[in-house]
Amino acid sequence: MGILNVTPDSFSDGGRYLAQDKAVEHAYDMIGKGASIVDIGGESTRPGYEMIPAEEECARILPVIRELRDSGAVLSVDTYKYDVAKPAVEAGCRILNDVNGLRDEDGKNKASLAAANDAYLVLMYNRRLIEGGEDVIADARQSLARSVSIALSAGVREDRILIDPGIGFGTTRAEDRRLTLELSAINPASFPILYACSRKRFVSCLDFGEDKDPTWVVNMIAVANGASVLRVHDPEPFGRYMEAFFGHDGEDTELSHAEEVILRTELS
Repeated sequence: MGILNVTPDSFSDGGRYLAQDKAVEHAYDMIGKGASIVDIGGESTRPGYEMIPAEEECARILPVIRELRDSGAVLSVDTYKYDVAKPAVEAGCRILNDVNGLRDEDGKNKASLAAANDAYLVLMYNRRLIEGGEDVIADARQSLARSVSIALSAGVREDRILIDPGIGFGTTRAEDRRLTLELSAINPASFPILYACSRKRFVSCLDFGEDKDPTWVVNMIAVANGASVLRVHDPEPFGRYMEAFFGHDGEDTELSHAEEVILRTELS
């Protein structure tokens, strides 16, 4: 899943793809580099983000969605607002990526929207919204189970649900480490897991050695622990890292070393 931020203030590429032509060009570039899904967002959700009206968010993303309908990629809308999700799904998005995991006042409406359009739902564990306990794994599993229950009660099919551990959304780096290394433990059933650590604080302090991109090494650990979809800014290294970590007899050694680096790194 390639990330397309049609925003002026996203934490890593804010403003680069705000113009419609730049956004469409970048989407096709990601598709050419291996992205089979393009996740289109019109409002940053970085820490301290500024909320914008649904009308403004729609004005940013709907022209881009319409331009990409014939791209061959599956289109996803990255929004927690029903008033943005509805026109985006109607315009051609087959996935609703909800960082609030339906755990807000629009939750039931968003679930009903997905059910009525047979759309896929990505349900994220968002620790910013939930006062959790000391065990982030137990909290994530319980919260995701509640999100899934809301979706199913609205008529969303089980095979249309994905879950996301919410790396960096109100979590500490140490909690992100646990969520990554114990990824399958948060799954309330057998739902596909979307994992998103690209350019986040959690990976910024990790050093796996020369010529190793921390984002992609962590992504490979996530794959080994159950991730089915990787949400990234740059999809090009995917094949290279999959081959390096899973395409030969030494993959267990590579993964063990990578996990050891995460475990011994001091994370604040």
